[in-house]
Amino acid sequence: DIQFSSPDLRITKLIRDIYLGAFLIQFPSLIVCFIRFIGFDIKKFDFKKDLLDLDISEEDNAEFEFELGLDSEDIKAKTRKKIRYFKYHFKENKIVFISIFSIIGILTIIYVVNAINSIEKIYKEGETFNTKLLEINVMESYKTTKDYKGSNISNKNYYVILKLKYKNKSSTDLQINLENARVNYDVYDSVAPTKLMYNNFVEFGVPYYSQILKSGETKDYVLIYEIDKKYYDSNLKLKYSYDAEIVNNQLRYKHRVVELEPKEFSKTKLIGTKKLNEELIFENSLLKNTKITIKNIEFKNRYSYIVNYYKNGSCQKTTNFLMPSTNGTYDLTLMRINYEIDYDPVLGKNFNISNFIERFGNLRFVINGKEYEHKIRMKDITPYPTENYAYLEVRKKIVDADEIYLDFTIRDKKYTFIIKEKLKDENNETIK
Repeated sequence: DIQFSSPDLRITKLIRDIYLGAFLIQFPSLIVCFIRFIGFDIKKFDFKKDLLDLDISEEDNAEFEFELGLDSEDIKAKTRKKIRYFKYHFKENKIVFISIFSIIGILTIIYVVNAINSIEKIYKEGETFNTKLLEINVMESYKTTKDYKGSNISNKNYYVILKLKYKNKSSTDLQINLENARVNYDVYDSVAPTKLMYNNFVEFGVPYYSQILKSGETKDYVLIYEIDKKYYDSNLKLKYSYDAEIVNNQLRYKHRVVELEPKEFSKTKLIGTKKLNEELIFENSLLKNTKITIKNIEFKNRYSYIVNYYKNGSCQKTTNFLMPSTNGTYDLTLMRINYEIDYDPVLGKNFNISNFIERFGNLRFVINGKEYEHKIRMKDITPYPTENYAYLEVRKKIVDADEIYLDFTIRDKKYTFIIKEKLKDENNETIK
């Protein structure tokens, strides 16, 4: 969003020479005014006559003692006299004095303004800053080494996630230049966002690839930074380039600086538990107030579905079957989940997470009083886009479980649906 052009070197040198000439041309007048101010009459100056009048001889080299007596009244009188003379000189040379003071004032103002502009203001998270075309706000920042499943992504790097709000102030549509948004993790080292890791951080919001930001439009985007783990505890700053200038024949960029305070994720805590047909809200998580309701779950070894296709101008129907794949370790079956999910509008108008159950869900089940983790991935094999059903491959052993729990883990927050539980009769004896 930023384009730079180098200023004409002849023009910059001309401006510099004009400033220098305007400053130097005042020196003769300044010297004359100073001499007149102290009351010195250069026309009466005669050094040779002064030596004869003093009648200096060898005896004058002898040592002598003297007393220094100060007459305070005399000093005050002379001071008043100097002030009076200065007023006379100022009135006689008002134009000269005003010119000198004006030039000194202008040069001082220029120096102060340049000094202020050279100092980079440090913004905080949540504060808005401006570039020529954009209004930007770093809303939140996070750092982690794990993906959405809690698995380590890399042995070498950690990841910084920034949630930014962009507003296009210009009159034209534009794309955001990600090279301008670099994170400094050392005095001399910085890194630009990577587009290769978004899939590990889908719950943070809408990632920026190359989307068009329309004129006057405001949107939230997520940027991901990959940094060496040895800088994990370093102070991080976002340095956003917004302009450039030529200094000593070198291109120097100007920046808006934001001090980052990335949040870290703690140990996983259980936030809420719901049953079938009850609404669960992912409160206090990255998904904000996103809501999900599990209506029904069933297990089968095979499901059929109808496929419509066109042949020779007519619509034909055929029946296809879904069946679990073969796993060398566990026997598998299919689990069909009927659910509804409503994403919080704060996450963005087009925010959507494909394969939500597979990404964030995990099963636990109890058989004969012993609890088992599902361990293997619940693979989503839903054959067509749907907002209400998901078909997933799960361990066949779960069909015989006395209790079944579906856990959703959003980073350090866990939410549980009770899919199946033991019932108690009036004598507190458990029955299936």
